[in-house]
This record gives sequence, structure tokens and C-alpha cells, in this order.
Amino acid sequence: MEPYNPHKRYLGPEGHWLTKLIPKVPPNCEVLQPYWNKAAYNHDKGYEGKKEKGIWGAIKNFFKRRKIDVTFYEELLAGIEKVKNRLSDSQYEMAKTYANIVFTAVRSGGWNFYRVSK
Repeated sequence: MEPYNPHKRYLGPEGHWLTKLIPKVPPNCEVLQPYWNKAAYNHDKGYEGKKEKGIWGAIKNFFKRRKIDVTFYEELLAGIEKVKNRLSDSQYEMAKTYANIVFTAVRSGGWNFYRVSK
């Protein structure tokens, strides 16, 4: 994967029409953008590579993907904590809720973009 580019958007499936509908950060929480963008880059980087085949491969893929997704969620939450003093209470709660929505979307649909078969 190319080196991190802070001017490129990483949240959402790259090149997919759906990305245009996904806000980069919750409304009025632009201060989160650098942290969430880097978390999304790290997540994409983790999704690189080849899927394992067979039953044991599917099990390995499941656990690898879950680890990547959970790390992504933790990085989103860490970004919120880093800027907590710059967010109102309602922005803070909205950011946590949106992080949960993003994580849930990645867990339920991210597998479509998870690695390619060997």
C-alpha cells in the first residue's frame, strides 16, 4: 500500500460510490479528521494481502479480520479522546455513536473488500 497521505480520504471503500455518502467524521467534528483518516488508512493497510483458503483458512481470515476491525474501532475512539477537550458534550457523544456505526458497518460489510483469494 502507498505511504499515508493526509490529503487523501481513507474512510470508506476506495473508489466505491458508497464512499460519497459516508461522512468522514460526524457533523461539526472536523477536529477528528486527521485521527480518523489515519485510523482508516491503518485499517485499509490491514486488509491488504491474500485470503487463506479452506475451512482453516476461513477461520484464520475471520480472526485476522476481527482483529483489524477492532483495532480500527479502538483507534477511532482514541482519536475522540485526544480531542475530547475541544468537543462539546453533544459532539463527544455523537462522535462515539458515529464511531460505533462505522465499526458496525465495517464488521458487517467490510468483508466484501477484505483481501482476495489466493
